Amino acid sequence: MKKFVIVIFALLTLIEACAPSADKLTFRSDGTFRILQFTDLHLQLQHPDQIADVFDRMDSLVKWEDPDLITITGDLVYSTPADTLIRLIVGKLDSFARPWVIVYGNHDHEHGFTLAQLAQFIVQGQHTLNTLDPTGTLADFEIPIYKTPGRAGGDEERHARPDRASFYLFFLDSHAYSTYNDSFSYAWFEPEQVEWVRTTAGAHAEIPSIAFFHIPFPEYAEVTNYVGEWTEPVCCPKFNSGMFNAMKETGFIATFCGHDHDNSYAGIYDNVLLAYGRYSGSNGEYNHLPKGARLITLRSSGSLETCILDSSGAHNLVAFPE
Repeated sequence: MKKFVIVIFALLTLIEACAPSADKLTFRSDGTFRILQFTDLHLQLQHPDQIADVFDRMDSLVKWEDPDLITITGDLVYSTPADTLIRLIVGKLDSFARPWVIVYGNHDHEHGFTLAQLAQFIVQGQHTLNTLDPTGTLADFEIPIYKTPGRAGGDEERHARPDRASFYLFFLDSHAYSTYNDSFSYAWFEPEQVEWVRTTAGAHAEIPSIAFFHIPFPEYAEVTNYVGEWTEPVCCPKFNSGMFNAMKETGFIATFCGHDHDNSYAGIYDNVLLAYGRYSGSNGEYNHLPKGARLITLRSSGSLETCILDSSGAHNLVAFPE
């Protein structure tokens, strides 16, 4: 316990000295870009052993996979005080010294702090790419990934313009709860978000995009030819606000979510890859799969490969488009 308290103090001290980073993301010289997706940490301050377990798992996976970007797709905290937990998570992410992004889940607002209050801690991270929207909470945003000039390959790749993006990443807030026809529902993407995605991605629809968010949209229940674990119902909104259609129309090839702890499949719906991450969190919430993460390897040619990572290795590799 004493050792863990010292680690907490060190991480919180690191946060105070950090300022946001705005480095441009580029593909490696081999034309790849690696993203490590953690999801559903569900950290509880009264269980420091579980926090240590989650952080050890993050340490190991980052060391093994050497990602270019790390993201956590929601449900980071599961007890009060949420600010202390968020600061611990930010400190842990900054310790990896590489860009990272957080999106909220449906539980993050439930522990004594508003999402806008928590966002103030997140955007102070040294390596975060998160920004604030006009209301003071985390903004929906896109990130371009640029080609690297001079990489091995054909003439087009060797002379690639460094200012030309060859992939876009979108990070979106899927919100928490709502009602539909007077009954409980998980929230859906707001019309303004759908229109923003349609307009923003539509400006470069010829370039592939992928998206990260917490709650799956209803199309996740319609996938076919899936690879991986599908062991609980898809817990999605009862109302379909059209986000999938907006993405389909504007060049998205894949989406990645969390939320359903016992699902970690990747499958095809209408020629788009819809994938879950792998539950990364503590034993404070239900989980029946080996804890881990998802690795997404983008290629500057416009395709991707993705697999699940856990303590026994890599599983369920999918290449898309084939």
